[in-house]
Amino acid sequence: MRYDTDFLYLKLGGIVLETSKLERLLAGSRIIPSVNSAEGLKCVLTKTSLPCVMLKLGDVNTLPKIVRLIHQYGRKAVVHQDSIKGLARDRTSIDFLSKLGVDAVITMKPQCVRWIKEEEMLSILGLFLIDTNAMATGVQSINESRPDAGLVMPMTIPGSIYDAILRQIRVPLLAGGLGMEEELVTAALDNGALAAAVTKPALWQTIG
Repeated sequence: MRYDTDFLYLKLGGIVLETSKLERLLAGSRIIPSVNSAEGLKCVLTKTSLPCVMLKLGDVNTLPKIVRLIHQYGRKAVVHQDSIKGLARDRTSIDFLSKLGVDAVITMKPQCVRWIKEEEMLSILGLFLIDTNAMATGVQSINESRPDAGLVMPMTIPGSIYDAILRQIRVPLLAGGLGMEEELVTAALDNGALAAAVTKPALWQTIG
């Protein structure tokens, strides 16, 4: 399937290869370490080589320093919009993240997707799949807002749900939430998630 994302075209030996912004962010890894503490951030930066970090800690005052630190280690910063204290879900906040040099933004608000893309950051739309209505609404939101990727939560949804969503959208899926065991994360990846956001440090090295 050709995903409807921003592609970089490379021609090698007459073969045209295409790489999406998301693939460049992941750099071949299928694990996105999700950090909610200073200890977790230190662990991922000093004990792993994973290419990007999902931030679920800090506030608008400490975020600039955290993003700079991540970039100093040669990693990319993925900010979960709802998890940063003092960060609203509006255009001003998106502009703020852009000025910090944030690489990707996870938002639960479809309207923010357009603003994120206008600032040339990678846009990820989160979906809480609590029932079939939420799934239908999520699919519609993805198709209308056209983010670079969707993030399904929790990752422990059945494979049939992954299949149903992937048949209806044209962007890659990421998975997050409740991935406390290796088997659960592996199942999400096997079911169609391009990568999984994981909080547990022991799983970063095992799977990533």
